[in-house]
Amino acid sequence: ALSLATAANALGQHSPHRLIEPPAVNSPIPAELVSYYRGLRLTPEERESIRSPDFNIHRYKERQLPGDNLVPLIVAMLEDLGVVQEFRVDLATLFRFLLRCKSMYRSVPYHNFWHACDVAQTMFVLLRSADISAVLRPLEKLTLMITAVVHDLDHMGLNNSFHLKADTPMGILCSASGTPSVLEVHHCNLALQILQDPATNIFNNLDSRDVVSSLRMMVNCVLATDMGKHGSFLASFEKLVGAVRTAREEGQEWTPTEEERMLVMQILIKGVDISNIVKPFDIARSWAICVTQEFHHQGDLEKQRGFEVMQMFDREKAELAKGQVGFIDFVGTKFWAMMVQLFPSVRWATENMAANRARWADLSEQFNRSFSLMSSPTSVQASK
Repeated sequence: ALSLATAANALGQHSPHRLIEPPAVNSPIPAELVSYYRGLRLTPEERESIRSPDFNIHRYKERQLPGDNLVPLIVAMLEDLGVVQEFRVDLATLFRFLLRCKSMYRSVPYHNFWHACDVAQTMFVLLRSADISAVLRPLEKLTLMITAVVHDLDHMGLNNSFHLKADTPMGILCSASGTPSVLEVHHCNLALQILQDPATNIFNNLDSRDVVSSLRMMVNCVLATDMGKHGSFLASFEKLVGAVRTAREEGQEWTPTEEERMLVMQILIKGVDISNIVKPFDIARSWAICVTQEFHHQGDLEKQRGFEVMQMFDREKAELAKGQVGFIDFVGTKFWAMMVQLFPSVRWATENMAANRARWADLSEQFNRSFSLMSSPTSVQASK
C-alpha cells in the first residue's frame, strides 16, 4: 500500500512550504492523500472561526492548530455558501483540486499557500455579508472563492517588474505580447490547466455556458490583482460608488448591470488580496514581516544583477513600520473607504485599518527617535 508520506512526496511535499519546483499540473494525486484530507475532522470552534474577520491563519502556520485542516476548511466555506450543493460539485474532485493548487505554491515567505487560504477565508467573510451577497449570483460566489485559491499559483516571490527587468522566460513572453501582467497571466494559465484536467475539474457538472462564464470571470479577476493596474480600477470603482450613492440618495434601489457585477467581483478580489492591513494588528504585523522578507530577497537579487532597487526592497534602507503607513495611506485608505460606501457591512475593515495605522505610525516614530539618539554627536562620542 502507498504510505501517506510517499503520497505526499508525489505532490512535491506535504507542507505548502517546499524548496523544489512545482510538480506538473496533471501529475496524479494519490488516492490515499485524498482520503487522508477527506478524513480530517474540523472542530466546531474551527468552523465558527472561519466566519470571523479576526480569523488568524498564523495559528495554523505556526502549528498551534493542524495546518492540514486548511484544505477541509476551504471545503467547509464552499459548503457554507451553498455552492457545492447548488452546482453539484463532486467532493473527491474538489479535494483533488485543492491539493493540486496547494502543491503548485512555492516555498516563498509571502505568496504561498497560506496567503491563498487567507485570501479565500477573507473572501468567504465578505460573501457572507448580506449587502455583498445580495449583489452577486451563486456562480459568481463560487468563481470568487476559486479565484482566491488560484490567484497566486506558482508565485516565485518576485514581482512583475523583476521578471521584465531580468528578462526571465515569462518576462520575455509577456513583454513581446504587450502585457506587463507577467505573474497574473502565469497564474491564469496554470489555473486553466488544472480545471481542464478531469481529475481536478470541479466544474464538470456545470452547464457548458456556466463553465465558460466562470472561467472568463476567474481570468478577469486574477488579472485585476496586478497592482500596476490599481489606479485604473480605483477610477472605475470611484465612478461606480458615485453612481450607487446618487441612486440611493434618490431613493432608488441599486440593481447592478453585468458589467458592474464584474467590476464588483474584481474589486472584491483586489480587496481580499490586500486585506492584511485591515486585520487585527498582530495578524497584520505577521503578514507585514512576511512580505518584507520577500521584498528584501528580491532586492538582494536586484543588487546582484546591478538593477536599481526601490527603497522598500532594500534591506539596508527599508523601515517596516514606515512602509506599512505608506501602503495604508497611498493604497488602502481610499480603496477601503469606497468599499464601505458601497458595502457598509465591511466597516470593520476601515476601523481595523485606522487602528493599525496608528500603531505603525507610533512604532515608526519610536524607531526614528531611537535612530536619532544613536546617531547624535553625544551618542557617537560616547561609543568611542
